[in-house]
Amino acid sequence: MAISTYIVNGNKEYEVFVKVRNTLGKQVAKRKRGIGSFRKAKELGLPQKK
Repeated sequence: MAISTYIVNGNKEYEVFVKVRNTLGKQVAKRKRGIGSFRKAKELGLPQKK
């Protein structure tokens, strides 16, 4: 998991990049952009437990 910051229109936003495995076992990269807070970005990056 990687969290990076960038500036858009004077506001700090975060991007989360995570590598996970799909149902076939292959690696898949997922990315979410435009997250407003570091805490929320950190929560999105953690794998969801069932």
